[in-house]
Amino acid sequence: MFDWEDYLSLARRLATESDEAARRSTISRAYYAVYHAASDYVRSRTLVPSTRRLNHRLVWEILINDQDADRSMVGRRGRVLRDVRVDADYRARFPGNLARKSRDAVAEAQALLDLIDALP
Repeated sequence: MFDWEDYLSLARRLATESDEAARRSTISRAYYAVYHAASDYVRSRTLVPSTRRLNHRLVWEILINDQDADRSMVGRRGRVLRDVRVDADYRARFPGNLARKSRDAVAEAQALLDLIDALP
């Protein structure tokens, strides 16, 4: 079975590159490491019926609206990282400093993975 955290390892390697494609890919891979961890968490805690198909919006919405403050915070931060990923994947002109955002995405992804691991 694929270990989604391998995406974060790839993001770290890509972050050492200076070209725009690598920086954009850094953000995308960092995000997907977190998204899949969050999706697995939502499923494993039965926060959504097993028959319901998960998507990006739904995963973050479920966590944001949770009564647990830590889950809600993970959801909010995950949604922000998703928005940066959307910019990296779909905007021809990246808004802001791409080099900084790619480094920040790796750090935020690691922080979010640690937080998800610590959630009840």
